[in-house]
Amino acid sequence: DQTKSRKEEPEEEEADMKAVSTSPDGRFLKFDIELGRGSFKTVYKGLDTETWVEVAWCELQCCVLHNICESKGEMFMAGWEVEANSLAADYVQPDTRAVRRAQQGALRIREALKTSFMTGQATV
Repeated sequence: DQTKSRKEEPEEEEADMKAVSTSPDGRFLKFDIELGRGSFKTVYKGLDTETWVEVAWCELQCCVLHNICESKGEMFMAGWEVEANSLAADYVQPDTRAVRRAQQGALRIREALKTSFMTGQATV
């Protein structure tokens, strides 16, 4: 019965969706569903538990900020690292192995395309 299985799907998806983090005040929940990624932050699906509205849960990458500060010769105060490590211990950190593997594959494809354009021959 197709009608029955269609109705059950959203309930199963909702049952599988569990919060992986909660804001310090308990109002917002973070789910392990990545919506986007940029140079300085990653955006996950979130939920405001007071209004039951879906929100974007943004996480800044402190290590990127640290590297920028160092590259510009700006001070990085030791207290900042202590605070960052404390926060990291309280929140589940994303597994980035799949992203690194995808980037390595993308680099191989880029090199193959470059070779193809320059020589007319390429292998992936």
